[in-house]
Amino acid sequence: MKLSLDSINRMNREQFVDALGWVFEHSPWVAERAWISRPFYSFGQLSSKLEEAVEQSALDEQLALLCAHPDLAGKLKMTEISVNEQRGAGLNELSPEDYEQFRASNQAYKDKFGFPFIIAVRGLNTDSIYAALGKRLGGEWDKERILALKEVFKIAQFRLSDLITSPNDGKLTTHVLDVSCGTPASGMKLELWEIGGEEGRRLLRSVVTDADGRLDAPLLSCGELKVGQYELFFYVAEYFREKGLAEKEPLFLECIPIRFGVSDAGSHYHVPLLVAPGGYSTYRGS
Repeated sequence: MKLSLDSINRMNREQFVDALGWVFEHSPWVAERAWISRPFYSFGQLSSKLEEAVEQSALDEQLALLCAHPDLAGKLKMTEISVNEQRGAGLNELSPEDYEQFRASNQAYKDKFGFPFIIAVRGLNTDSIYAALGKRLGGEWDKERILALKEVFKIAQFRLSDLITSPNDGKLTTHVLDVSCGTPASGMKLELWEIGGEEGRRLLRSVVTDADGRLDAPLLSCGELKVGQYELFFYVAEYFREKGLAEKEPLFLECIPIRFGVSDAGSHYHVPLLVAPGGYSTYRGS
């Protein structure tokens, strides 16, 4: 059953922990400590306060939280939500050989770091998960602890997005207008990159605008949008060449990068682009 932020804000401590205590694996103390920060005005604020409770906890509590997570593709008893998340990534369908490979790598990871390999599996497949496991096996303990906690936060955001309904659910959208002719810029290629994190920068989306200069879905929807830095690349030269302008004059703009920050994962971030062959402008829209 979905819960609204209004109903969550009216809960006493016991009700709050009962409703949200499962979001962080076998660690209801996270919700218990975050309860005092209510009222929560957005999905993003609630998520941030839960994360703050973890970040401000003692090291041994953080390690206990990490150790509460199950092995990926493990055979031991897991919570129902963990079972469903791993099933969605295909980890319940491994061949005996692949299972043994996962088991051995998981054990090597635990032997090295003292906690299980943790990754938010939603949207991933077994190949990408196994590649990330192999890469992170070569990391250093403190950096890996921080990475593991970030993955715990991602898992919690996904779980919260499934639980909470709110008119302020976060998303990222865009709209491109060609001001040289006063029409929507249709057929323009865009790329969305996440800046920072384990890989430094990561491609999230590669899309093309429709006839209205928009997209048929948000670049990032609730549960996908998170606090951090992003960069949108608008491939304007390709667009203007398709319009035949490259034959008339050399193009000044090749690709427009717009780097922006998200401070509230529960809000709507709209990043429009007004562009002509010789210049552009942008702003935070609505």
